[in-house]
Amino acid sequence: MTRDAGSPITARTTDVGPTGMRVTTERPLALDETIAFDLAYGDVRISGRARVVCQERPDVYALRFGRLPQPTARSLQEVVREFAERG
Repeated sequence: MTRDAGSPITARTTDVGPTGMRVTTERPLALDETIAFDLAYGDVRISGRARVVCQERPDVYALRFGRLPQPTARSLQEVVREFAERG
């Protein structure tokens, strides 16, 4: 993940849905901050922008995806399906 300013932030995706994802980070994020992300799941890579909508714990944040291009949105649907099946 990257911010508009500063060095990249390493994050681990703990949940992903059709409109956003939950991540764990070692560095704090600010509410309403917009970040660029690159989500890799198997051979699927999804890149885009997301906004921090809430902090659930000191190191866990919920992010809402920005507008994604149609091919990216389709790839995201595949990832969401696989996450759901994984349980």
